[in-house]
Amino acid sequence: MGFAPLITLVVRRWQLWLGCALVGGAAAALWTSRAPARSSDALDAARRTYVAMDPPRPLGAVALLDHRGEAFDAARLRGHFSLVFLGYTRCPDVCPTTLTVLAPVLDRLPEDAQVIFVSVDPEHDDVARMQEYVAAFHPRLVGVTGERAALESFTAALGGRMAVGEGARLDHPTSLFVVDDRARVVATLLRPSSPSRVLRELARARRESR
Repeated sequence: MGFAPLITLVVRRWQLWLGCALVGGAAAALWTSRAPARSSDALDAARRTYVAMDPPRPLGAVALLDHRGEAFDAARLRGHFSLVFLGYTRCPDVCPTTLTVLAPVLDRLPEDAQVIFVSVDPEHDDVARMQEYVAAFHPRLVGVTGERAALESFTAALGGRMAVGEGARLDHPTSLFVVDDRARVVATLLRPSSPSRVLRELARARRESR
């Protein structure tokens, strides 16, 4: 069975979640009005979704493969602004949900911007599997995999880590890493749950990296 039925199920669950969030938001607002006051620092940390990298972190050498089996190196990052998401194709929830959020982002990105899904489970995610997986979300989505050592080096340079755990559920980063057109990590986007927010924060990263 292909990935399409799984993606459809996740999209439906995401739509249901959005509807529940509207109701939950009103309840949360009422609860907050009655809850003890939190410190301003704690509230700021809870609300923060954009973390700038100051100074930007150069990625260095990259030696991976994209979902077409073509070389994916630092040259593929230079000249573009990239949103990089670390995940794996067997992920039951976070990865398909995040990529569903990013699909409409890809519809609105200019040609000099891209979204890259990097596997942190290379033992299962070969080129053929990545090609089938990314095609289920958007034709512009770039899938990347490679040898474990090369992926470990790349994810560490981003500020992430390889997946850890057993079975189908692995622990991995849930944020987006913003890489500028000089192949430097310039920001991290936390909890990317809204296409409009992702676009807004990517535009901020572009402005601030100049």
